[in-house]
Amino acid sequence: MLKNILTKVREYIDVTLSTPHPRLGDLPICPYASQYRDSTIILEGDSRHIHQSMDSITKLLHRDVQVVVMAFPHVMKNSEPRFARACDRLQSAVWDQGWTVFLDHPENPYPVADVYTSFGLCPLVVVQRTALLESKRKSLSKTGYYANWSKEQLKDL
Repeated sequence: MLKNILTKVREYIDVTLSTPHPRLGDLPICPYASQYRDSTIILEGDSRHIHQSMDSITKLLHRDVQVVVMAFPHVMKNSEPRFARACDRLQSAVWDQGWTVFLDHPENPYPVADVYTSFGLCPLVVVQRTALLESKRKSLSKTGYYANWSKEQLKDL
């Protein structure tokens, strides 16, 4: 029996994002993922109704939550632009509340320092507290984490 998508996303966070990589200064892809595991909500979205699914995320953004991850397991090819537009809309809705939206889409794997960082099985929309994100980026800049990132990747950061 195949594992359900939410279990696969949890494994991606717990294993892939949390395993150290030499090209990232011997730090994991997401060095703080395990620290915020218990304040991360993982949901399944409906790719036929992307905007409605993402709108449901805003109801979960409260004080105890640091990260919300929504997986969209049933997606057609060439859907990355559609997801990007939906993420832009969601970002506009939550930016003033202190949240940042990321899209991890299999059509755009975004390798960083030659490390494959994407979930790859389906699109993930990640909503994270902006202040936490900026604080952790500042801490990571004092390590070797960003040493192998390209100028373009650092600019995108």
